[in-house]
Amino acid sequence: MTDFPKKNLTAEEFKDLQAELGLKALDIAEILEVSKTTVTRWRKGLTAIPQPVHLALLYLKSQKDQDIDKLKQALRDCLNRLDEL
Repeated sequence: MTDFPKKNLTAEEFKDLQAELGLKALDIAEILEVSKTTVTRWRKGLTAIPQPVHLALLYLKSQKDQDIDKLKQALRDCLNRLDEL
């Protein structure tokens, strides 16, 4: 079982995860169903990144497939698992 992150994701860590996933801000916004402005604020450190977003990005990182539709499904699976906790 994977441990939950103990601290909030920083803007730099968010950008690193985004780069590792190979996704643009608009892709992340679409996958997480938030506005591009929200993603931009996270990237700039203007808005705290909610822990469920951190967990979702870590889950997506664990998925090897970079297809947007499959990433969306992986996110839904992740959120369903979080709901079960």
